[in-house]
Amino acid sequence: MTKQAVRSKLFLNFKNYQLFFFVLEYKYNQSQNNQSQKVSKEEIDKLRPYSNVIEIFTEKNSPDNSRAEEFRKFIEKHLST
Repeated sequence: MTKQAVRSKLFLNFKNYQLFFFVLEYKYNQSQNNQSQKVSKEEIDKLRPYSNVIEIFTEKNSPDNSRAEEFRKFIEKHLST
């Protein structure tokens, strides 16, 4: 199955659902010798065909509880839509 066929099949499966994406701009759980890697604009752009709601958490090296709190706010904000 080609990549395009897979994408089409995924799109058809999601067409009856409203998708929301909460993206951590900086990748976590990396070795301390590596600098934080940033999620690329291209990676985020690949989500855009599937949702108009994409929130990007931009705080670098934030503690777990800070990321979790922002994610909770995101869920609560969009829960009723």
